[in-house]
Amino acid sequence: MRRGSVRRKQVGELFKWLDTQSPERAIAATLTFDQWSGRADRDAWEARRIFRLFLARVNRKTYRNAFCRHGKRLTVIPVLEGGGSTNKHYHYHVLIEVPHFMNAAQFVEIMKQAWGRLRGTGIQNTWKECENSGWLQYMLKDRDKDDLLDAIDVCNLWLNKITPTLRRASFGVAVNRGPSAYP
Repeated sequence: MRRGSVRRKQVGELFKWLDTQSPERAIAATLTFDQWSGRADRDAWEARRIFRLFLARVNRKTYRNAFCRHGKRLTVIPVLEGGGSTNKHYHYHVLIEVPHFMNAAQFVEIMKQAWGRLRGTGIQNTWKECENSGWLQYMLKDRDKDDLLDAIDVCNLWLNKITPTLRRASFGVAVNRGPSAYP
């Protein structure tokens, strides 16, 4: 089997899995950054840092104390494009869950305010209500990425259907009770 066909199969499986994890009500967003001068790896790091701050602000504004105290978060599927050999500006394609207690217009306004208050963000952004997996398919396109699997920002990825079950408490932390009688 050729490497390209294996890669396409991996991406196809990833798409199917993310499609099952994506929220019912979501906002499809394209978020841009100002141009930085410097190394490409530094720029990608900076884009991820700014996006992490954005998510913290949106989660805090949406869930208030539940975000800080209980770790309640929005489902987010982010893909970073640009940089490297693509000669394009860095930008994110994101699928973000709309909370059940808000309408989409209110939530988009919260996101616009949070993105606009961060230093280094661009102004050519789009925010649309998303109803099908077409946006996810667009986010996972091969074009404009050096490596698709590296473009998915796993540091900022949050899937409410599975991530809460991976919390530390669910693994059962062993308590050290002194020396054991068994070798």
